[in-house]
Amino acid sequence: TKNQNYSYFSRANYNFSNKYYFMMAMRMDGSSRFAPGHQWGYFPSVGSAWTISEEKFFKPLLPVINYAKFRVTYGTTGNNKVGDFSYLSQYGSVTNSLGYVWNNTNIGGITPYFYGNTDITWETTKGVDYGLNIELFKSRVSAEIVYYTKNTTNFLLGVRLPYSAGYPNGANTQYQNTGDLSNDGLELTINTINIQKKNFSWTSSFNISFNNAFYI
Repeated sequence: TKNQNYSYFSRANYNFSNKYYFMMAMRMDGSSRFAPGHQWGYFPSVGSAWTISEEKFFKPLLPVINYAKFRVTYGTTGNNKVGDFSYLSQYGSVTNSLGYVWNNTNIGGITPYFYGNTDITWETTKGVDYGLNIELFKSRVSAEIVYYTKNTTNFLLGVRLPYSAGYPNGANTQYQNTGDLSNDGLELTINTINIQKKNFSWTSSFNISFNNAFYI
């Protein structure tokens, strides 16, 4: 089997006075793994940042906090991780014995082994990030704090079907867009320059993260 992807991407950035930043992006992805009419996904993103340390009111703090920037971003991404032609029902050959009456005669035939779904489409994750970057003591200490939320919709999952669906021999799995998955968390990173000399330097880094996830 084979699969094909087509993608288009565009992005625009704007910077005003090295203090205010804006970004917009659009990504369009097409996948042969989905049925016609469901092959394309559209994933926009926007973001902005504010360099607070460039403002006049911040100048009294510059001897201690050399740099500070706040940012917020919103973006979407897509997932098409299913098998090739998963929207089609698939069949394979099988050999069965007719039993004692027919002297265990083996008869070949065709049986379904995968139940297709022409309605499956892109799984989409929407995320929002809030971040703060600061540098202190002549940039010898830097820190980044990020709070994020991510919500995945149209979750692609192999769902087991009842045998009454008519697909025997274990062929009772079908890909479906089912349920939602939500994540939120906090990440903290701290970097320090402890010693900085011509022939010797000592740096350290610390990071920790917390994440909560629940399936709807």
